[in-house]
Amino acid sequence: MPKPSNETDFTAEKVDAAPLGAPADPARALDGSSSNAPKNSSAPKNSNKSRKNNGSRGHDAGLEAGLTPPPGADGRASAAPDTNHRSDSACMPGGRRQSPERRCIITGETGPKATFIRFVCDPDGVVTPDLAERLPGRGAWVSAEKSCVRKAARSGAFARAFKAPATAPADLDQLVEDALKARALSSLGLVRRAGLAALGFDEGSKVLRRGNAVFALSAIDASADGAEKLGRAAAAAGALFLRCFTVNEQSLAIGANAVRHLVVRHGSPAMSAKAALLKFCDYQGEALGAAQMKPPPT
Repeated sequence: MPKPSNETDFTAEKVDAAPLGAPADPARALDGSSSNAPKNSSAPKNSNKSRKNNGSRGHDAGLEAGLTPPPGADGRASAAPDTNHRSDSACMPGGRRQSPERRCIITGETGPKATFIRFVCDPDGVVTPDLAERLPGRGAWVSAEKSCVRKAARSGAFARAFKAPATAPADLDQLVEDALKARALSSLGLVRRAGLAALGFDEGSKVLRRGNAVFALSAIDASADGAEKLGRAAAAAGALFLRCFTVNEQSLAIGANAVRHLVVRHGSPAMSAKAALLKFCDYQGEALGAAQMKPPPT
């Protein structure tokens, strides 16, 4: 039975209006316009303007004929979800993404990737730490603790994780500690080159009083009195305070003479340096308080 003449047959219009083999214009299907339909001066003209826009025309031509997606505010379909990203359940409040989790091959515990160390096998089957997490090949993850790395090297856990013969150096735990230390010291050099480091007790105290500090360092062989005062000032400012390196190590990393105390201001390199320092301290198995006020070596 034919449809009433005062109703528009959208399906028929899409078939009749388009040449054989050419996609129909979905914009006409969405707004219900027809070449045979009487013009209505009160109808919105947004669809006509959108067809004059090259970008809109390209968008319309890309839609498949016969599909009528739910329109948004401008009469267009909502964007399809990006399947290359995590779902909303993997996001923290505020839109921030959670850090990827890894599982320790020794303890079986899972946690943020930043709390683990990645290991790979070189072509000769030798276990190699990958602190930058960029080396190719299958990776095995171990908690960033010296005791866990030592146990993994001695228990054959790497071979089981790689499902292939793997030889771990006897001093792998010390090799990792040295690499973490070098990485932390190198990050201090980046902070200095970025202009974020205040050297010396007086300059560092000024930054702490302004409340613009991320962390403060006192050398383990600096005077106990100066380290204690700087530590109290850092605690009052809400900044991290550590004693991890000697005066000579800090001086070489910073590129200055006799760097006994330094304070680092906010900035992207400062946050990376803080993470490297904390990972080095955690690996040694020291409580943060002990690392803060470590006495000078005898």
